[in-house]
Amino acid sequence: MTRLGHIVLAFVVVLSGACRGDGEGDRALSGSTSESRGTPDFEVEGREYSFELPAEVPGGVVTISFENRGRLRHEAAIAAVGATPVEQVIQDLAPVLEGRGTPIPDYLTFYGGVGETAPGATSVSTLSLPEGSFVMFCSLGDIDSVDALPRPGPQPPPHYSSGMARPFTVRRANIDMLAAGDGTVRATDYAFELPPIRAGRRTLLFRNAGAQMHLGAFLSFPEGVDEAAARQALDTILAAPGGPLPEGVPEPSDAAYAGPFPPGAGGTFEIDLERGRTYVVVCVLPDRAGGPPHVAKGMVSVFSVP
Repeated sequence: MTRLGHIVLAFVVVLSGACRGDGEGDRALSGSTSESRGTPDFEVEGREYSFELPAEVPGGVVTISFENRGRLRHEAAIAAVGATPVEQVIQDLAPVLEGRGTPIPDYLTFYGGVGETAPGATSVSTLSLPEGSFVMFCSLGDIDSVDALPRPGPQPPPHYSSGMARPFTVRRANIDMLAAGDGTVRATDYAFELPPIRAGRRTLLFRNAGAQMHLGAFLSFPEGVDEAAARQALDTILAAPGGPLPEGVPEPSDAAYAGPFPPGAGGTFEIDLERGRTYVVVCVLPDRAGGPPHVAKGMVSVFSVP
């Protein structure tokens, strides 16, 4: 899963799949992948446990290419950090990514990135980056390279705590606009506005129109589960975070992941939408001041593909 999946894990092990990649690198604490802008503006390489990227990169609407040269799954998540040293950023990431409901430090703002990418694969994401100081990090753990649902309890340390956190600077920003692709998912406080839904492989734009940071974790329910059953299953899952599901409750699987992004920002992501299938999108971030996840405030949308 992608590692804001740590937040999902705080509510239910089943939803850990909501941030889990499928080996093609189109999921993430980022805004999934898209090659719609062609040549990348800058390239990143990752391995155990480090990044290689330019010390200074262009900003505005940019396309980032991430090549995973390691043996494990990795991601290239991005956060604006101001003048805060990377050691402090690493320390402050844990409460956020573990979903403790504590306040998000004022200096820390997520800007998506490139999602979970399989060993030997390359993923691309188009997103918006302002001028400033950033840290690129991987919040996956070694267990995320095992094709099994994580178990409740202590988890292996995230890769950023083993050195996979690298500061970089955005020196200039263009004034390009993010392309809408096949439609725009608009996040507000606290709801999603979805574009017309059509079956097929779609490149969508996730745009945060709210006053809080938001993300979109898209889950797919098994064939034959309608919207009413999906909503009931989600309510059951969220009512018993981390515990076993009652027999017969359908388990959702990962479909796509977008964000998180601050107010006014966004990025592209790709999703395979199957005709007749039911999906749900949730935001599991808390407010910057802390508190319950946004899904607990009603930031969830269930939809089916005609």
